[in-house]
Amino acid sequence: MSKTFREVFSNLKFNDEINNVFKESTVERLSVNTNQTCFRVYLSAEHLIEKRYIFALENQIKSLVFNNKDTNVKVYEKFMLSSLYNAKYIWEQYKESIFLEMKNINVLDYQILSDADIEFV
Repeated sequence: MSKTFREVFSNLKFNDEINNVFKESTVERLSVNTNQTCFRVYLSAEHLIEKRYIFALENQIKSLVFNNKDTNVKVYEKFMLSSLYNAKYIWEQYKESIFLEMKNINVLDYQILSDADIEFV
């Protein structure tokens, strides 16, 4: 598929913040299960996108497309970053997003990670 975010979602009126964050990203694929209870968006970008924006996009798609019905919307993001991004830089720039996602997945793992001293050598 591989179309720009705007091409795929041209009929939807997202807020300006979402439009700006995702304007340079690409939608690789869309899928829905047979029961239409799970809608998936596979997204790629050449820059980091904070997890709070991913969650906001999921919520806006759910309200605009599915009218907040029982359909779960999940965005799977993939970042294709240049070699300038090393582990330390990604951690410094993206750690709040990592914490947010960990908190949503497993609170115990989140607590362990947030209390850990992270060191890059």
